[in-house]
Amino acid sequence: MDSPRDREDAAVDGPLGGSYDRRTVITGAGALAAGLLLGGPSSALASRFASAPKRGGVLRVGLVGNGPNEVLDPQNQQNVIDTATDRVLFDTLARQRADGSLEPRLALAFEPNKAADVWTVHLRDGVEWHDGKPFTAQDVAYSYRRIVAKKLAGAGTLTFVDPHGIKVLDKHTVRFHLNSPYALFDIAAATSTNIIVRNGAGLHPFTTSNLVGTGPFKLGSIIPGVRSKFLRNPNYFDHGKPYIDELDFIIIPDATARLNALLGGQVDAIEQVNAAQVTTIKSHSNVTVLNAKSGHWVPMCMDVTQAPFNDVRVRQALRLVVNRPQMIQSALAGLGSVGNDLFGVGDPLLDKSLPQRQQDIEQAKSLLKAAGQSNLTIQLQSSDAATGMLSSSLVLAEQAKAAGITINVVNNPADSYYSQQYMKTPFFMTDWAGRALDPQMGLCALSTAPYNETQWKVPAFDSLIAQGRRTVDPKKRQELYYAAQKMLYDQGGYIIWGFVNLLDGLSTKVHGLHGNPGRNLGFYNFNDVTLG
Repeated sequence: MDSPRDREDAAVDGPLGGSYDRRTVITGAGALAAGLLLGGPSSALASRFASAPKRGGVLRVGLVGNGPNEVLDPQNQQNVIDTATDRVLFDTLARQRADGSLEPRLALAFEPNKAADVWTVHLRDGVEWHDGKPFTAQDVAYSYRRIVAKKLAGAGTLTFVDPHGIKVLDKHTVRFHLNSPYALFDIAAATSTNIIVRNGAGLHPFTTSNLVGTGPFKLGSIIPGVRSKFLRNPNYFDHGKPYIDELDFIIIPDATARLNALLGGQVDAIEQVNAAQVTTIKSHSNVTVLNAKSGHWVPMCMDVTQAPFNDVRVRQALRLVVNRPQMIQSALAGLGSVGNDLFGVGDPLLDKSLPQRQQDIEQAKSLLKAAGQSNLTIQLQSSDAATGMLSSSLVLAEQAKAAGITINVVNNPADSYYSQQYMKTPFFMTDWAGRALDPQMGLCALSTAPYNETQWKVPAFDSLIAQGRRTVDPKKRQELYYAAQKMLYDQGGYIIWGFVNLLDGLSTKVHGLHGNPGRNLGFYNFNDVTLG
C-alpha cells in the first residue's frame, strides 16, 4: 500500500493479447481504483527469465496456525492460516500488488458505465479448476451471490452488490448491476476475502476432498492445526509457475519455536518474526530477514458499547496516553511507522491532514476525571499471535501508568486466541493486513461489518460511506470519506498506534519471495519461489 501510483495508459495490452480502451474508466479513482486491470508481458520481464529458473523441490513454511479451528470454507476466512491456505489454492478476480496497483488474476478488465452502477468484468480464457474443468463466468456469478447471500467474510466489502443483478453475458463475461453506484468496485474485487469458488461448490460443506480451486497449488492433505501439503498445479494460468513441486505449511504457534525450526533447518521460511529476533537471525549466515514496510496494523480494540469504553472521554484518554514513537521503538525495535488512529496506509482517500495524535498525559487525566474514571483499572486480552501484538500491549500498560491507569495484560495462547478471546471481551488486541480504505471500512467499521470489533454502529458514519461509494466525482468522494474518517479519529474505538513492518525469516536457499505490504511472506505468494 505504500506510495501507490495510478496508471495513465490509454490502452494496456492484456496477458492473453489484445487491449481495452480506458475511456470508460472512472477518472480520479486513484491508484487503488484504476478501473481497468491489464498487464502484459514486457521486454524487461522476458529478459529477467531469459535463463530458465530452477525448478523442483519442497518449500517448508512455519506458520502460526489456529489449532483445530482452521476454516476450510475459502469464502469465510477467519484467521491468517485460512488466508494463507486460500491464497495458494484459490484466486480472486484481482490482487493488489506491493506498490498498491492492481494485478489481473481471474479477471482481465473491469469496465464501469458512467454512473458506476453497472460494471462489466472480462475474465481470462483457458483457466482450469484443479480437476481440469473449465473456469467460467458462472463460477464468478455464483461466488459473489454466495458471499452476499450468506454474509460470508467478504460481505462487508460487497454491500453494493445486488445478487439478482449479476448477469452472465457469455463464458468469459459477467455484468454486475449494483444496487447503488460504487466507484471502487474493482478494489473490492481485489480484497483477499472475495475468493472465487466453483459454481455450486458451497452446496455441501467444504472438506479436504472438495477444496478444488484455480490457484497455483492443488491440495495434497490438511491436518488442521498441524500441517498442510500442497502440490504444484501444472495447469496454472500463469504458465510455467509455480517453480517448486511442493509447498508444506507446518504449524508452529510459538514464535521462539518457529525461529528455532528455521535455524535448525526443519523449515525453510517462517512468518511473523518478532522484532527482537531480527538480531539473532542476522547473526546466522544461512538465514536472512525479509523486511517489508506495510499498512499492517495491530490495534487495541475498545468495545464502545461496554463500560468504561462507552464513554468517549475514556476512549480519547487511552489514545492520548500512547507515546507512539516510543511504542514503535519499544514494541517493534523501530521496525514500523507511527499511526494516527486511522487505517488505509497508501490509499489516496486516507486523510493525512488530521493532526498527528501525540501523548498528552495531563489531558488524558482530565478526561478520565470528567468521566468519573480516575485511577481506572482494565484488563487487556492479548497474545503473541501476530508481530507486535503482545509487545505493544505491554508497552501500553507501562505508558498508561503515568495517567493513573492500570492495564492488566492477559497473554493468551497464539493458536487459540482468535477462537477463544477475540471479540469476546471489551478490550482486546487484533491484527489486520494492510488494505485499501473502503474495503477495510466494510470489514470492520460499518454497522453491518462482519468484524465490527469495536461495535461502532453510527448511522451518520454509515451514511457518509454510502454516499462516498456512489459518488463518481473524486473531489466530492474525498470530502465524504474525510468526514467519515474525522468521526473515527474523534470518537472511534480503535487505538491504531502504528503500522508493523512485516518480518519473516528465510533460509538463504529460498529465492524469489518478495515482501508485500498486505501480509507476511509476500502475502503468501509462492509463485516465483525457487530453491537452491
